[in-house]
Amino acid sequence: MTRQLKFACVVVICMAASAAHAADPAGVPLLKDLSRGVRLHSIDGQRVWPLQGRRIDVTPGLHTLQFRYAFDFQRAQNGGFVTMLEFKCAFTGAGPYILRSRDRRVTELEPEIWIEVNGQASPRCHPVPG
Repeated sequence: MTRQLKFACVVVICMAASAAHAADPAGVPLLKDLSRGVRLHSIDGQRVWPLQGRRIDVTPGLHTLQFRYAFDFQRAQNGGFVTMLEFKCAFTGAGPYILRSRDRRVTELEPEIWIEVNGQASPRCHPVPG
């Protein structure tokens, strides 16, 4: 009986937390549509795991987005993601914001990364010197 009661409490707590998160109107949906060579690594230092899917909710305001990327020849040789880019972006509208990128075939050039918005003002992003 005690185990069942504990399990029921855990289920209720999880459901309440998930409902509160879903009902939070302050969240801004951030959708990832990035090329193979570019990965959103973290937001404000908090790791974004690949298993988190294509959507991440962030609060409106200023956020630092960290991207890792690898050039084509390094990916072909299983070289992994080797370089980091950082941008400070101000999210003001409700979104959704869509992160997009395009790989560069020339190794000296960084990939293009931009944010698209449907019907909202685009966030202002500035590269963080590194």
